[in-house]
Amino acid sequence: MIGARLLAGSALFSLALGILASWRLIESGVGIASKPDFFFLIAGVLGALWLLVPRAGNVSRTKIAAIALWCSGVFALGLGWGCLRLSGPPSLPVPSQGMAILRLTIVENPRLKSDDTRARWSCLARVRGVVDDDGSRPLDQNAWLSFESKLPPRPGDRLIARGTLHPVQPPRNPGEFDLRRWAADRSIAGTFTIPAPVLLRPDESPAGVFESAVNVFRRAIGATRQHASKTVDELASLASPEARELLRGLLLGENPRSSSEGLASFYRLGLAHILSISGFHLVVFAGAALFALRLLGDLGRLEPILVTAAVLLFLVIVPANSPLIRAATILLVLLGAEMLGRRYDRLTLLAWTAVALLLVHPSELWSLGFQLSFGLTAALLALAPRLSLRLFPRPLGIRPVPSAPRLLWSRASHAIIALGVTGLLCWTLSAPWIAANVGIFNPLSILTNVLITPIIVVALWLGYAALLVGMVFPMFAELLALPMSIVADFAISTARWWDSLPIATIRVPQLSTAWALASTLLLTLWFVRARLRSRGFVACACVLLAWGLAEITFGNRLPKNVAARAYLLDVFPGSCTIVRTHEQAIMINAGADGRELTQIARALGAWRLDTLILDAREERSFSGATEVVRTLRPHIIIFAGDASPLPAPAAALAHLAEQFGATIRTAPSVRDAVSSLPIPFEAGQLTREPGAGMQTRDFQSGAE
Repeated sequence: MIGARLLAGSALFSLALGILASWRLIESGVGIASKPDFFFLIAGVLGALWLLVPRAGNVSRTKIAAIALWCSGVFALGLGWGCLRLSGPPSLPVPSQGMAILRLTIVENPRLKSDDTRARWSCLARVRGVVDDDGSRPLDQNAWLSFESKLPPRPGDRLIARGTLHPVQPPRNPGEFDLRRWAADRSIAGTFTIPAPVLLRPDESPAGVFESAVNVFRRAIGATRQHASKTVDELASLASPEARELLRGLLLGENPRSSSEGLASFYRLGLAHILSISGFHLVVFAGAALFALRLLGDLGRLEPILVTAAVLLFLVIVPANSPLIRAATILLVLLGAEMLGRRYDRLTLLAWTAVALLLVHPSELWSLGFQLSFGLTAALLALAPRLSLRLFPRPLGIRPVPSAPRLLWSRASHAIIALGVTGLLCWTLSAPWIAANVGIFNPLSILTNVLITPIIVVALWLGYAALLVGMVFPMFAELLALPMSIVADFAISTARWWDSLPIATIRVPQLSTAWALASTLLLTLWFVRARLRSRGFVACACVLLAWGLAEITFGNRLPKNVAARAYLLDVFPGSCTIVRTHEQAIMINAGADGRELTQIARALGAWRLDTLILDAREERSFSGATEVVRTLRPHIIIFAGDASPLPAPAAALAHLAEQFGATIRTAPSVRDAVSSLPIPFEAGQLTREPGAGMQTRDFQSGAE
């Protein structure tokens, strides 16, 4: 009685609303949030009533009742499931202060966090038990591990460690990512810090048969990924340092070890998905595997089976992060439907896949990657064929068999058209959502995607071929190393050129989620109807434009009775203060992660900086200044402190800022730098009280 597509779509929508509502209940501290069984009971009753609705007939009231019961039941299920999984990160039975002893199993290859003599590593570990005066108590949770070691342990190693547990904390400043939801549905209790290598030793207690088998599998996967990492390093030895980092990100999914202007260009152009493993890389790999298989002829049902095997091989080589798991799940579901040889609706499968992922990890609902992955994939499946036919209609009638050159040109033109239509759809539908959530609008994104993506695809194809060959026959892989490095360098040069254009990236202030949803819905309806001359569409577009301009103009203003507002951020390892007046936005020091600082500044209304003041004598004070300069583009940078000439890090930052048109000044001290600005207070009034979180102070005109 209810269509499969409607059933799946309403289930996804209702489940998402239920999970959102559950987090609201948890945040508000309502007692019922701790009783998910109540919501599960309601969901069961509504589900039973839905099953009792007669399936025969075509009565509208019966349909409405069935849909209402279905949506209400799934909503109640989402409420209960969200309250159960998002109620907070798990707590380990360890002392809140002092040292604890844990039994651990390494889950993944440790990552090096510092390159100095005191090598510090981090990885995810499974907590098997806690050791106290009463003996060892078994547990089954996870924790991030941070430790020092010359030779890091391997995945599958069983250890006993003594250290300090730091639980997952709520966001300390506006705009920060809330780790509590993410850690809660992954059973991550926090970060376990081991201060010295001697406090980490092997666990010689016997392991069960199942645990031993799992650890052998982990060691095999870890060794394969370690071998792949070494192979990529050897293959990329001929490339420039920036191209080396790009290739490691493309092939292994690693974040760049060092910040560079070339790689930052990809972020500003809206191509951040290129720098870390995502669905884009998996689709390219699967496409390369499919192309190679079709060279062997028609394989029938064996073709999706072999492509599935190739995807699983990809997951073995590359660490499976959340974007990759999403893409692999979607792809494997579609391939499974192909292997079964049955008719299916791709949108229905996509909706049920999203439902399954939300049930496994409800925190994915807040992930921009999850929202864009499923939203844009649904748009491409539903709208791309229609838009392609409207923009490039095919001639009617019987066409003669083309010659080989014309056939080649026809296939090339169809590929270009498909790439252009895909870029147009993805850019148009994602632009409002990205602008509201990230604060970036890329007017040239269609061109950059069409021109840079093929270069990256070529680099990926060469890289995948070189990686697979190099892991087995290293001497033959060297033939592909040089062209792979050349293509990677060319991709970086192209991205830097596009990024140098004045309108390549436009920063926008914070916009509401309601505006982004309304804009995306209107654009989707326009693509469905494909009529620009509709008066209703034009009227709605004008309303949304006025709405957005009103939020930009009035949404971030200070109250009239406040001359300046100072935000004393709670950051580490340095300090940071953001000052807003009615005319200016000022940042004093940038002693934290640069990307976090830019998001915090935008959340506080300082989406553009007029002045950046840095203590040149304290390197920690500008640890995030490079990203702040690249993103917020301050007009004036003042280096405070008796440092002439500037220290090397400050001099490099000054050189970068001058490339963006900033004016460089110096001042004897931070106090003098603040006093030189037209703000109604002195630097001494910006002393932050320790342990009080972010602090806000308002100043009146003429205040002392």
